[in-house]
Amino acid sequence: MILVAGGLVGLETNAALMAQIGPWLVAADRLVLALFVVELLVRFGAHGARPWRLLRDPWNLFDVAIVAFCRLPRGAEYSAGLRLARVLRVLRLIAAGPRLQILVTARLKRIPSMADVGVLLVVLFYVSAVVGVSLFGKADPAHFGSLGASALALFHVVTLEGWADIMRTPLAAGPGTILTVGYFISFILLGTMITLNLLIGVIVTGMEEARQEMDGGGKSSGTTKSCQVLSGTDPSAAGARP
Repeated sequence: MILVAGGLVGLETNAALMAQIGPWLVAADRLVLALFVVELLVRFGAHGARPWRLLRDPWNLFDVAIVAFCRLPRGAEYSAGLRLARVLRVLRLIAAGPRLQILVTARLKRIPSMADVGVLLVVLFYVSAVVGVSLFGKADPAHFGSLGASALALFHVVTLEGWADIMRTPLAAGPGTILTVGYFISFILLGTMITLNLLIGVIVTGMEEARQEMDGGGKSSGTTKSCQVLSGTDPSAAGARP
């Protein structure tokens, strides 16, 4: 149903299609929204006399907020917000998929560590841009004539998109082949290889922590099971002592 809602939003961006079957698409969108509301009511009802307990889970709160936002009237003053809310309904796939929740939770929990990697990148770009202006400012003013231009050129280099073309002019008219090649290769290694690996390591660590949190007490229950087997109190273990 979430995929259908996302598909309807995409179809409504086609003016020609809206001119032909616009009322049908609008009706289908209202039907999907009604089903979303019914789904939330059922989930609230499952908690009996304490329906607010559903909102203890941040993902359930996210679902309720999106559906409530979609209930805005279709007037012109709410059209932009309504369109945004209908697109955000696709994000309910995250709440529906535990694996997607692990990915999102991992990134949210690792924002401080990712910020540290970002600071490292900023320092690397700044130092490299200053050095680039000093070395190649006269030879290639288009790419290294100013600090901003040098930083932009280095951004192209770190993406590995056309970095050889950027290096060609400093290599031909720069301070020397060894110095020019060493500058670009060292920046690529530091900016792309090492920093990217750091970022991947931070995300993988966050995913592992998020997976352990979502598993709950699986680890502790496994430890208890092992202790029962070793002590002979586990009735399912072979040779358990009475």
